[in-house]
Amino acid sequence: METNSTESYPSKSDSLTNTCLLIDKISDMTDEEISKWAEKRYIEISSKHTEKKSFSHVFNPVLKGFIGKNDEISANELYSPFLLDDEEIFIDFLKLLKTFKNESPDIDSMNLAIMTIQDFVIKYFGNVYGQEDPNYRQQIYKPDLYGEHNLISIKDFKGKRVAECSEKAALCQNLLEFMGFESTLVGSRCSIPESVKKQKCMHSIYYFSQIKTLTTYLIQQILK
Repeated sequence: METNSTESYPSKSDSLTNTCLLIDKISDMTDEEISKWAEKRYIEISSKHTEKKSFSHVFNPVLKGFIGKNDEISANELYSPFLLDDEEIFIDFLKLLKTFKNESPDIDSMNLAIMTIQDFVIKYFGNVYGQEDPNYRQQIYKPDLYGEHNLISIKDFKGKRVAECSEKAALCQNLLEFMGFESTLVGSRCSIPESVKKQKCMHSIYYFSQIKTLTTYLIQQILK
């Protein structure tokens, strides 16, 4: 998708209004119309995103707004960061939203959007929880011991069933922003009850009707 549009970026209230209007009519939209809407919305967000940002539990544990395709997200400072560089995500997401709208036409638009985001994230990565074997993620992540800084694409996680809170929360963040919610990616530390061990975790917090809502993806060990 190109990002050279000069169209103005709508305010949050306008974005949410446009989302409601989209959901109301999405059942009657063709795949081509959905793709065009997604591309236009992506251009609007990207044109507002002018400075490169990064996320790190240690150096920058809070990241507000849309995450650009060149913004680096570090799940662990010992490993290379990943990028949210799969632009087809937004088209696929809207197609799933259309399916859910057809199946549940009476659900409130905003609730339907949130439900679709949660389900899409699970479908994209192929898993609800992380793997019990921590070494399983090493098929994608490799130690950045020599400062090689080999960036990883979010597409490398698609369907691999190895994604955990860092990848899921980051993707959730962009889908929330895409749909017009004001959202913030936040790094934290969680206590695992069985061992009282502190573990890094990432959350996406979105704002709607002046209420802060925490959308969190925790690894399987925490949820046991």
